[in-house]
Amino acid sequence: MTSRHSQRFEAPRLRLSLLCAGLAWAALAAPSSAQSTAGETVKSVPSGDAPTDFGPRRAATPQPPSTFPRLANGRPDFTGVWFAGIKDLVSVMDDKLDVPLTPEYQAVRQRRIKAMADGAPLPDYVSTCQAFGMPRLMSYGIFEFVARPQQIWVISEVLHEVRRIYVDGKKHGEFQEKSFNGVSSAHWEGDVLVVETGNLRAGYMSMTGAPHSDRMHVTERIRMINRDAIENEITITDPVALLHPWTIMQRYERKPGDFEISEYNCLENYRSGGGTVPSPDSDPGAMLPRSASSDNQDQGGK
Repeated sequence: MTSRHSQRFEAPRLRLSLLCAGLAWAALAAPSSAQSTAGETVKSVPSGDAPTDFGPRRAATPQPPSTFPRLANGRPDFTGVWFAGIKDLVSVMDDKLDVPLTPEYQAVRQRRIKAMADGAPLPDYVSTCQAFGMPRLMSYGIFEFVARPQQIWVISEVLHEVRRIYVDGKKHGEFQEKSFNGVSSAHWEGDVLVVETGNLRAGYMSMTGAPHSDRMHVTERIRMINRDAIENEITITDPVALLHPWTIMQRYERKPGDFEISEYNCLENYRSGGGTVPSPDSDPGAMLPRSASSDNQDQGGK
């Protein structure tokens, strides 16, 4: 009998195929695509070791709000383990997806796509085992929501990431440096959790290298569709990197009640998978435009 844990997308080999810098199958693939609503793209993928479960792609069947699990304050309780699919915000198969980047930032993305196609992908913060960061954290693999009336935690199975969403009405992050996950504060609009995230460091929104600046702001509208399905409408604004706000839809499906997340050690799986351990000198930020950092702007950089 096969256990649920042995069925989780063949970790670590399959995860390694996505996270390691090689990504050779992506470079060789010639995917076809069909654009659907809210920025989603349904892809065909190559056979062999390529992932096939891109997670819930279609809207779940709505159920009455009276059937939702509730917190003590009456708000929907998202607590549980959820599956977002084996994909990225802009996956390795989405090189033709129309991300509304400014010309300067589009040039960076095209250079990274070409490097991947040539079999020599450039490092990003995931392939160097640092962090997914926002908004990528909310688009990949398995994570756990732990909900409390004044704070919600997102605990990722990958890269030991923990995201805190404050729902207490207080100001947060005043003395924090810019970070991968930034600072997230939220409020409820009925049964919809509206999350505003800022204070983010410059980086990449995807494996295909869609870059963003540290002025990026992420707004999420997270709502329960039924007891086992959540939709997260994500709107990204960046006055430096994007021509206009960009909205995409992420969908999550609940894992069985006895399912537990486990640890994924990125560097350890590089070694066990025969990959090349990323050098500490591999700086994914080195090819970001100078305008990506507000520090450069403060110093008169362009």
